[in-house]
Amino acid sequence: MTYVFVKDIRKPFRLFLYLKAVSSGMLHKNSEEFQQAMDILDIKDVRTFRKYIRALLDENWIGYDDKSGIYYMRGFQFIRKQHSFMKRRTALFYIDSDIIDLDAFMFAAIVGDRVIRLKDYREIQKREDGSSATKRKGVAKQVLSPSSTPEYYGMSVASMGRPLKLSQTRAHELKVRAETAGYLKCKNMFSEVVVLYKPDKNIKSHIGRGDPDLAKKIRIKTRKIGKRKVIIAAEQLHDEVIPLIKYKSYKLRRTAKKISPSTDVPQKPPLWALWLNEKVKNNIIPPEYDQQVLQNYIF
Repeated sequence: MTYVFVKDIRKPFRLFLYLKAVSSGMLHKNSEEFQQAMDILDIKDVRTFRKYIRALLDENWIGYDDKSGIYYMRGFQFIRKQHSFMKRRTALFYIDSDIIDLDAFMFAAIVGDRVIRLKDYREIQKREDGSSATKRKGVAKQVLSPSSTPEYYGMSVASMGRPLKLSQTRAHELKVRAETAGYLKCKNMFSEVVVLYKPDKNIKSHIGRGDPDLAKKIRIKTRKIGKRKVIIAAEQLHDEVIPLIKYKSYKLRRTAKKISPSTDVPQKPPLWALWLNEKVKNNIIPPEYDQQVLQNYIF
């Protein structure tokens, strides 16, 4: 999904996901599913639709056979291999609801994955630190540094948008949309700098003399301590980010083992492979449809 943001092919990718969901992987150029896609995805102009199809053809995420007039949707395994995508964590995507604001979903899925990976890294670091401490004789139980055990996990809006080549304004907009859609939960976090018992309009100026950068992050809040109302100058930290999207680990499929006739007993191919082979021979399916399948079963 990061690739989709960086290449700015979010809308063509949205169309690709929809077409994969409503088809068996093949669609004739005159199929009614194309008109349905325009209606559901709110694509007003046929020229815009063709532009998205051309972008998908350029990415080789769909193929087209001029003779039969059939479009072929590539499999996700093909795309992973095409771009050498190595990450195994996948976000669960529900076409009926998540296609509505796919940008917000992808943004939340990427940010959530980064937060989870950071948390996993800290947990591994914690175990390794604890293990190394117990292996040394005469060493007391190790206390982890604050840097290895953060109070919460999150990131700033700028950090959210940086890997996706997004401006801070655009990243903030997507963050709000992701929260509204229920994909992320973000909590504002603050650190108290000074507590005042009476108003001081110049407090930011006083802080700015010693630390100009800190003064830009100061937010003035009020709070009751007992029966007394106090004013707190607090530094705004990056938000705590809680992913609400469900993830699962993706298992890479093993490529079928090629059989050598000289050393192995010939095996009868499955019926679907025989069917696919016939289609290719008769030019109904172009050979480049799915290399991962055809390279093992076309004979």
